[in-house]
Amino acid sequence: MKRVRSNFHALHVLKRAEPKIRKALITNCNKVIVNCISESVLYVLNVNIKLSVCKTRKVKKQKTALRKVADRDVSLSCMKGLIVQRVGFLMHLLGGYTDNDRLFGF
Repeated sequence: MKRVRSNFHALHVLKRAEPKIRKALITNCNKVIVNCISESVLYVLNVNIKLSVCKTRKVKKQKTALRKVADRDVSLSCMKGLIVQRVGFLMHLLGGYTDNDRLFGF
């Protein structure tokens, strides 16, 4: 949670950005941001962060990709490729964090 908390603003920018800008940000981001996204995926998979029913249904369709992103044995370039290719789940996951700003003391 510490990694997500320290990179909260980067996650917020990814959520609010246009699709072309989001893709460019993810392909050129460093290891810390990718690990932060991976950690947030892990929290959602473990149900530590509650999503709404609608968001949960949409995320369930991407469950195999989510598990690969959350896996620590997957390489950084593979994670980036999955995140860029399946950017739909990212919007729903980040919505759980940015909608619950009180989790981070904002």
